[in-house]
Order: sequence, then C-alpha cells, then structure tokens
Amino acid sequence: MQPGMMRGRNCSSIPKADPTLVGQYKSPISIGEQETLIFVIRQDTVLGAAQGLWVACNDRYIADLSAGSYTYFKTKADINTINLRQMQIPIFFKNVDFCPGEKVFALLSMPKGSMN
Repeated sequence: MQPGMMRGRNCSSIPKADPTLVGQYKSPISIGEQETLIFVIRQDTVLGAAQGLWVACNDRYIADLSAGSYTYFKTKADINTINLRQMQIPIFFKNVDFCPGEKVFALLSMPKGSMN
C-alpha cells in the first residue's frame, strides 16, 4: 500500500457521526492554513469490487483503492477536483474548492452511484 492509504473495515454501513468523537478527532498529518486535507473513502461493497478505483486530484495520481479502503492527501487550498476512474473510465468527480485549513471527507457509494 502507498503512504496515506489505509485498509478500512466494513464501510458499507456507516453510522451517524458522534459529535463528541468528531470533536476529539486527531488528523493523521498536519496541514497549513493554505492547505486542505482530503480523505477519499470507498465503501466495502460487492458492486465493482473486482476492479481498483483510481483516485486523482487535478492532474496528480493519488492511489488505487480496493473495496473497503481509503486514502488521504493534502493539497493547496485552491480550485481542486477529485477524479475517480475505474477501468480507464471516469466515473465520479467532486470539486473541493477553497477550503483552507479544512479536512474534507468524500465517501464513494458504488451502489448508489454517488460521492458525498
């Protein structure tokens, strides 16, 4: 696995966030005031599980996610697009624009066909 890439546990049913636990969250890496930390989480589902999911930010390759895994990376707090491709086919993209000093979580749901 690449740095910043983690194997998740069964992410197919994610409970609602507990505000107390969210308040205690410690970031795996520090970011500056003009940077954004982005997490991309791929649910652990059977749909599309046989194929890796390529993650890119703007024109930079980040990781190849298997089902139930995630990655994180930092980027400049500017105009950014997260691009997801499977089998050379672009399937999702998400704009993450001007989020200085923030942590952004993008959850990919293959069954729903969405990234939130």
